[in-house]
Amino acid sequence: PMYFTRPQQLLDIFTQLEESNLFLIQNCQETEQQLEELKQQYRDTERSMSKQTQALDDNIRQLRKQIEVEEAKADGLRTRVKASTIDDP
Repeated sequence: PMYFTRPQQLLDIFTQLEESNLFLIQNCQETEQQLEELKQQYRDTERSMSKQTQALDDNIRQLRKQIEVEEAKADGLRTRVKASTIDDP
């Protein structure tokens, strides 16, 4: 059972509770701010990684096209070599 012998005891308890609540509120606000900063860092990193991924995908597409062109050239050269070896006895 809680009882008070002096009115000041109740005021002291309320003051302690108020200080504790203010401390907790401040900690909560700081944690929320840190969370928002982390969310922003995540968004920035995600945006950057997305751009890099897009650039790499574009590069892969270009390289595949170049490979196709070079393979077509190689096929043409093979055909010419075969034709010239058949023509030359």
